[in-house]
Amino acid sequence: MMNRCEAEINAIRLRLYEETKDLTPDERSRQRNDRLKELAAEFGFTISKPASEAKAKTESSFPHTS
Repeated sequence: MMNRCEAEINAIRLRLYEETKDLTPDERSRQRNDRLKELAAEFGFTISKPASEAKAKTESSFPHTS
């Protein structure tokens, strides 16, 4: 049997799916990034680059020694 919280989470998941099911991956990504920026501004947190991007950028900045 599903509790109230699980039902609410499932309803949110279904709504998000319905809103994005016809979007391309690029459109879906753009929409989520825009929403994340709105939330960051509203709640005052910052968004950093993923660790994998930051690591790749750092590694390319230093000469390799072999």
